Amino acid sequence: METVGQIKKLLVETEGLIDQAGEQYGELEAWGYRNLELEGLHKQARAVRSRLRQIFHSFNMLEISDFAGEIRETVDRTAATHEMVGRLRSAQRRQTRDGAIIAVMLLVFAGLLVYYRHAFLE
Repeated sequence: METVGQIKKLLVETEGLIDQAGEQYGELEAWGYRNLELEGLHKQARAVRSRLRQIFHSFNMLEISDFAGEIRETVDRTAATHEMVGRLRSAQRRQTRDGAIIAVMLLVFAGLLVYYRHAFLE
């Protein structure tokens, strides 16, 4: 019974990881990030999840652990990609904000120069 409990716990954890990675991958796609290799890994993870459910009744802990490890690799890669793209998007937003601030400052400076010219040089 202990083995059955371990297998069930492993399956539940793996299901949660797959769902989490799926959400992160969906977010990456929504951000416009498409990676064919990552997409292939997610398709493979879904297939492995299906096989994992099928072998649940075999009680072969080694085989089940191998499948769970394969899914964890996909989850880890998705999480790392999600974090990297998130940092990139954050940096791009900061650059856009900083660029806008600089543009406004230059416009204000140009306006002051035009005002100075009209007020004092004419």
